[in-house]
Amino acid sequence: MLFTARVHGHGLVDWTPEKVDAHAAELLATHQQGRRLHRSARCRRCDELWPCSSVAWADRWQRRAADTPGAARR
Repeated sequence: MLFTARVHGHGLVDWTPEKVDAHAAELLATHQQGRRLHRSARCRRCDELWPCSSVAWADRWQRRAADTPGAARR
């Protein structure tokens, strides 16, 4: 069953919850904290300040998914 969700890097999409889950898991796996330079760290993949927006979105998605088991997540 498709539903509309705001997905980081894609905007509004009509995806299954499983596809959004997979995208969030991929972002968490590929965006990793790099070495600290001075007082701030950056993402190894996108070079944004850590935590980068990709990881922040994926973390919010997975937390929301854990809070609403079996329900369509938005």
